[in-house]
Amino acid sequence: MSDVMPEAPPVVIIGGGVVGAACAHYLAEAGRRVTILERDRFGAACSHGNCGLLSPSHVLPPAGPGVFAEAMRNLFQKDAPLRVAPRWDPRLWRWLLAFAARCNESAAVEAGRGLGPLLASSRSLYDDLGGTLDCEFEPRGLLIAFREAAAHAGYAKTDALLAERFDLPARRLEGAALREFEPALKPEVAGGWFYEEDAHLRPDALMKSWRAALTDRGVTIREGVSVTGFRVEDGRVRGVQYTSDKGAGEEPASAAVVAAGALTPDFQQALGLYVPVAPGKGYSMTLHLDEHGLDPAAAPRMPLLLPEVRVAVTPHAGGPVRGEDGVRRPAALRLGSIMEFAGYDPSIARRRLALLTRGASRFLNVPAEPPADDHPTGDNRWAGWRPMTPDGVPLIGKVPGGRGQRAENLFVAAGHNMLGLSLAPGTGRLIAELVTGAEPHVDPAPYAPGRFSRG
Repeated sequence: MSDVMPEAPPVVIIGGGVVGAACAHYLAEAGRRVTILERDRFGAACSHGNCGLLSPSHVLPPAGPGVFAEAMRNLFQKDAPLRVAPRWDPRLWRWLLAFAARCNESAAVEAGRGLGPLLASSRSLYDDLGGTLDCEFEPRGLLIAFREAAAHAGYAKTDALLAERFDLPARRLEGAALREFEPALKPEVAGGWFYEEDAHLRPDALMKSWRAALTDRGVTIREGVSVTGFRVEDGRVRGVQYTSDKGAGEEPASAAVVAAGALTPDFQQALGLYVPVAPGKGYSMTLHLDEHGLDPAAAPRMPLLLPEVRVAVTPHAGGPVRGEDGVRRPAALRLGSIMEFAGYDPSIARRRLALLTRGASRFLNVPAEPPADDHPTGDNRWAGWRPMTPDGVPLIGKVPGGRGQRAENLFVAAGHNMLGLSLAPGTGRLIAELVTGAEPHVDPAPYAPGRFSRG
């Protein structure tokens, strides 16, 4: 009789986005076998098309004073940057009512207290990841710019809140100091606020490099696999059931982690848990500077956030060429943001892309209209669904017993809103700690998956 113990089944992660990749990374680092099941392609969706911001400064959630009222005013305006499509969707309106209840300062501060530690953890972990993964990691900060003087001055209240409650002060810039700091801004721009702890990277490069690193560590990545449920025996998930082009099957599992982003509600019945994640549709497009006759030396040197037009601008490098100041010159600018609650609509509306270019052109010397629909650049336009929660805080942790079968080894890591990239490493490390029984490096209580099912 052999004394050799059989090898434990892998931890199965459902979802091959940046959060799933981070969970796989830290679980493998902890010595666990890992299999990722991805219904489409690893690193696609929001993990590919986002603006690449790593933003500890984004500690306040989307739900804030006046946000719900703005969304309702824009209900029938197709060109509004923040828009709810006028359609009957009971699940969405339930979500919106919960969101509206949190559109106040006290709720925002409470959410920020939950987001802050995970954002700080992730930013620190990126310092290590950025040195090992080829992702154009640049710790150059973030400049929030305002065209109108009144809007610039009004941001002082938010800056004071971030400084006093979260120790996140910004450097205020105006006039000649702003022009010297970021020469790419048009003269009409009134001022800006600079957060030096923020950083950026190229998300598609990150996912490509992370995939190679995970494969080298023995992580199995299976694409084109749609998970349909879990086999639970004796209070534990023993297998993850799926379908693929080869038919139905089951992946043996020592634990399961649902990290399916905006598609996580598809698992609501299998989890036995109310999953209040709504798809907040975002857009991005990539402007290649040489194709538009734009001088890389005149492009912004750091990411910009433009709240008046709800647009983010991130410089993406095309190589190691640097200027005399040591800054790598961008080959392209990624414009992104916009928020549209219109269900799971995959279409890309040109008028929504135009909001990005027109908004950015008020601050920078970029084309005011998006390139033609037949533009040859493949990554020129993108739309995807952000996994939005009513309180702006993700769902991370063990799934509590509820309507379904109780399973002590079933976890969720989803609902990261617009901060999936910023929160991914901290989330992955926390999931690895919870799965392995290690001491959590941050308090997991604010992210409890069952917090919306209480009462």
